[in-house]
Amino acid sequence: MNSLSDNLRQIRTLVREVIADLDPTNMTDVVDVGTALASVVRISNDALNDIKTTFRTATLSALHNGPGTESFEGDDGKMVTVTVPPPSLRILKSVDIDRLRRALGDDFDNFFETRVSYKPRPGLGELIMDLPAGDLKNSLLLALEEVDNTPRVSFPKR
Repeated sequence: MNSLSDNLRQIRTLVREVIADLDPTNMTDVVDVGTALASVVRISNDALNDIKTTFRTATLSALHNGPGTESFEGDDGKMVTVTVPPPSLRILKSVDIDRLRRALGDDFDNFFETRVSYKPRPGLGELIMDLPAGDLKNSLLLALEEVDNTPRVSFPKR
């Protein structure tokens, strides 16, 4: 296992060195490094998913498929902990919630939480700007804020 740890340590060191030497004004190099690192991340994530499956399988076996926590120790005190939560319930997507609410009547709230969320409709900004000055427009403007979205970066698979 030592050579594996050494190899992984070398990979981490190489990545740090490449990033430290990267000239952020040379977009060709930035593209090359970014796509190479994205590929390494994809390979790593695939491997990590397989490793997580191994941990989940071992944990479920140790806990006899019940809830609980299992820890696994590696070299140098490294630790991985897997927690199996207790089973939970969820409403089937096919359930007609209004019908269920009518059937349960006043007891509905004893069994279910109701969550309501709101989000602005597409084009709301333009709609507000077209409104005449007044209470309606002011109420809407006071209830909203404009958020700058983070640009998305994509690294196509090769």
